[in-house]
Amino acid sequence: AFTTWNYRLVDYSPEYAAPKVLETMSDALIVCDTDGEIQLANETAAKKIGHRRDKILGSDIEEYLPEITELPVKVRDVELLEEKRTFLLDANGNEIDVILSSSPLTDAQNRLTGIVFIARDIRERLEAEERIQQLEYYNSVTGLPNRKYFLEEIGETLDDNDEYSGELYY
Repeated sequence: AFTTWNYRLVDYSPEYAAPKVLETMSDALIVCDTDGEIQLANETAAKKIGHRRDKILGSDIEEYLPEITELPVKVRDVELLEEKRTFLLDANGNEIDVILSSSPLTDAQNRLTGIVFIARDIRERLEAEERIQQLEYYNSVTGLPNRKYFLEEIGETLDDNDEYSGELYY
C-alpha cells in the first residue's frame, strides 16, 4: 500500500473515487428518482437532517425539501435550477438555510432517471452578513445607532414629509 500511494500507482477510476467524494464532501448530497423517492444520501445529508441514512432512503424528497414543489424543479419536465436559496428540514422540523442546486441523472439512452440535489449550508454565512449589517449602522462598543443610521432615518423622514421643503445641514 505504501508503494502504491508513494509512487501514485492508484487508479483514480470512478469506482474508486465516487464513494470517497460522496463521503468527504461538506455539502449534503441527495439523489432521488423521478417519483421523488430518495435513493442515495451522503453522510453530510444524514448529519444535517439528523437521521441515519437508512431512515432517509426511500423517503419522499419533499419531507426534507418542502419547497421543492415551488422551486423551478420539475422531475418529469427536466426544468432544473442552478442555485436557489431555500431550506432543508431537519428531523425536528427546524429549517436549515441552504443554497440548493440540482442536476439531472440520466441513463445511457439519455432518459431522465432522477435528480441529484446538492445543498450547501449557509447559516454561518448569513450570520456573518447579519453581523456586518449590524456594524454598518450601530456602534460596535455601545450598540447605539451611528451617524449613518441617523442620517438615513432623517432622510427617510424628510422624504415622507411633503410639507417640509427645506434642506438638512449638518
